[in-house]
Amino acid sequence: MGLASVPDTHTAGRILSRSPLVTISNVNRDVPAGIASFAPDLFDGKPALHLLHHTWTLQRGDARWITEAIQRAQSLLPQSSFVMLASNDLEALEFSARGEQCFVASALMFLDERVWRPIAGPNAQPQFGAVYVSRPDRMKRHELAARIERLLLIYGYALDKEGDSLARVRALLPNAYFANHEVGEGRYRYLGPETVAMLLGRSQVGLCLSAEEGCMRASMEYLMCGLPIVSTRSLGGRDRYFVGDYCKIVDDDPEAVAWAVTMLKNRNLDRMRIREHVGQLVAFDRYNFLLTINGLVESRFGVSDVFPSIMPFIGAGASFEKASVIYERIKTTLTDMS
Repeated sequence: MGLASVPDTHTAGRILSRSPLVTISNVNRDVPAGIASFAPDLFDGKPALHLLHHTWTLQRGDARWITEAIQRAQSLLPQSSFVMLASNDLEALEFSARGEQCFVASALMFLDERVWRPIAGPNAQPQFGAVYVSRPDRMKRHELAARIERLLLIYGYALDKEGDSLARVRALLPNAYFANHEVGEGRYRYLGPETVAMLLGRSQVGLCLSAEEGCMRASMEYLMCGLPIVSTRSLGGRDRYFVGDYCKIVDDDPEAVAWAVTMLKNRNLDRMRIREHVGQLVAFDRYNFLLTINGLVESRFGVSDVFPSIMPFIGAGASFEKASVIYERIKTTLTDMS
């Protein structure tokens, strides 16, 4: 293990507290123990608590290779503790059954609601019937949106390695509005959170169509912006907050998806009421999360109330950078402590 021995993958990680030392980072195949996979030298000899979040569901066997990686990291860093943040109870059961520390803490609660909020469009009536924020990958199942009129697509670069993924989606959805290219006047342009929130304000329903992934941050972005949601059944934990009548879970069928979109559009739901209801659910989870994490820190370091608010966690796991960039930032932070 060490920076030179792992790919310079894009991941997310940060120091939450310098004293006591607490970190949070994403887990993937390249960095199966998060920050400790590429920066073990920075934590050697330092008592530390590492919170981990897997960007994919743990219900398909990933718990095994992650726990094995944590055990290897633990042998190299005996003064470090590792705790997995699971997206739902099934993931927590899967992970804890392998003897590692874990508790339910959906990364969706770390969304910044100050950015993701209802924003009125340029006119009173939304321009788009539905919006789908997703990469143009096959696993996102864009074909299920084929019957929707006035469809808005917001997307990043594809991870699929075979063929032109965006061309495939254009063939599936020839009448959709491809926002990144429309805003970029024909060339792909990254759209920042403020721009995406504005576009969500011009849409009536948010779509979640994959069968399996992680907790899907876009699902919470929809909800905090006050959009009702149409989703298919899924693994990964995005449905944790799909508890109100503003969320419809339907079969894997384009007609069923389109029917649910039309039904929710016709209800003309109050966006602020959706946001407020979801906000209450998130506030409850945040309260319990802080109780748990502060209890862990106190039991590990003997220091109480290290995290009086959720603010250090806001945005955690959402901004991806090269491991080498994160390494240098952490190195600088830990050097400043000495």
